Amino acid sequence: MTLPAVQSTVHTLGDSTLDNLYWLLEGDGSNLQEAIENSTEGQIQEKLGDQYQVVSHAYDGFTTEDVLGLRLRPVGSVLPSWGIKFQTYIDHKCPGFYRQVHPLQQLKKALPLEGNHYVVISVGGNDFRENLSNPFRLIKDISKVQGRYLEIVEKVQRLSTENRRVYPILMFQYRTDANHDVYGIYKLFGVVGTVAFAVNTLCTALIAAPAVHTSSLSKVSKAVCSAIGSFGLYLSNKAVPLSVSRDIISLKKPSMSLFGALLQKFYHPMLAKAREDRIPVLDLPNTFNPYEDLYESGIEPNANGSKLIAEGIAHIVQNHDFEGTGRIYAKRDENYTSLPITKGWTVEYPEQS
Repeated sequence: MTLPAVQSTVHTLGDSTLDNLYWLLEGDGSNLQEAIENSTEGQIQEKLGDQYQVVSHAYDGFTTEDVLGLRLRPVGSVLPSWGIKFQTYIDHKCPGFYRQVHPLQQLKKALPLEGNHYVVISVGGNDFRENLSNPFRLIKDISKVQGRYLEIVEKVQRLSTENRRVYPILMFQYRTDANHDVYGIYKLFGVVGTVAFAVNTLCTALIAAPAVHTSSLSKVSKAVCSAIGSFGLYLSNKAVPLSVSRDIISLKKPSMSLFGALLQKFYHPMLAKAREDRIPVLDLPNTFNPYEDLYESGIEPNANGSKLIAEGIAHIVQNHDFEGTGRIYAKRDENYTSLPITKGWTVEYPEQS
């Protein structure tokens, strides 16, 4: 289906940060219309008004592989597949019997032939969710997920034609609910951060040993201690940034510090891409406070979270100069503000009220 060219369209592409409808439904599905209006996509539509049409290609549980069509996962396959609630969600998202979708192909077919159109990309979180039971693989696979994410962005960019401009908007993933750690994410990151701190402490001690024990160690022993300590510190920093150890010394929580550090590491090449290609970024890591009432079931945005996201997307669509420089948008106080994209982007440690 090709949409009429009279409207600008805003297409969502990715996961349940955008497609959070299921999590807002009652058990009997009776509040479908209310859930649609309170969902992220519904609130984007409400804030943009009739001049824009929001079109969904986002599906709960989808990974970068699913968006690229490298595998065809049935819609709703990560959800509890029983009861009226599930069926209500499925009937709304993909009416009919065919539940396997290729989001990028859907997007390509749905775009009007003319005008300015926008694609909100939020993906990557589920790639890591699938590896929560194996933290070493989770960290090891970061570069692979980054590569697929950038491939998605480039494929969206190539949808522009002489008569049609297609503008990607990158939406960075927030930290999950710190008050209800349903998936044990903070527990896992706390263990990994603490282990990394212990390793860094040991390696630092080995590096310092030659200076402390100048008379009791031979030249060979000093060289071995320095080499092992330096190499160990290098390997540790490759997996867990040294900033986490500094935060632990400052009495910050290892789990929260590591979460922020991993987001910084993961989004580094995306920021470089956004800076080079003048793409706007919605900075949810610095917009969502993980201690506030913004979540449903620990990781999904609730109605409050959806509203916060929708405000950011609407602000970017209506105010960003898409022919100008790339900028990163966050809401730290009352309003969304933006800054030029730089290499020094950090995820701030949150205040706990």
